[in-house]
Amino acid sequence: MAKQFWPNEDVIGKRFETRGSTWQVVGVAQDGKYALVGENERPFFYLPLRQSFFSMRTLQIRTSIAPKALTSPVQKVIKSLDPGLPTYSLETMNDTLSGTNGFLIFRLGALLASCIGGLGLIMAAVGVYGIVAFAASQRTREIGIRVALGASRPQVLKLVLQQGIWVILAGAALGLLLTAGVSRGIANLLVG
Repeated sequence: MAKQFWPNEDVIGKRFETRGSTWQVVGVAQDGKYALVGENERPFFYLPLRQSFFSMRTLQIRTSIAPKALTSPVQKVIKSLDPGLPTYSLETMNDTLSGTNGFLIFRLGALLASCIGGLGLIMAAVGVYGIVAFAASQRTREIGIRVALGASRPQVLKLVLQQGIWVILAGAALGLLLTAGVSRGIANLLVG
């Protein structure tokens, strides 16, 4: 937001107006995701706790220890700062992301994509089998001659599978290229 309103300037101390109130900039934070995991990072501003528009507060803590171990100490610190301040719905980020509060649509989308991917894999396997079987049926005369001349079963199998391997390698190369392209689009849905 600072770059948007005051490019190439020191923004500390600058003032801006929103909803009829004037605010002074006391610090700058980086852009982030405000409401949804899937949204693009965007600029926003933080207001002093006692002057904020909203009655609901969220406190996020980054920790190197087990997050659930901090539940009681965090409640005690909040109560020591303001005994009248209610503390409820304390949960870890994993609990929030795995719960149904707003993230169900993302989980259902991931499940649907996994099912479609699984069906695609099955169809691809059937397709490769079909190509190899068709190629083998086209070469029955050649295979018969090779067997008559003394080719062993493993040699004939190797001959048939070599053509299938090329189909698999071509498909894998194309799949990797598509994955690289699609992964950039999916990266916007990730947090952090």
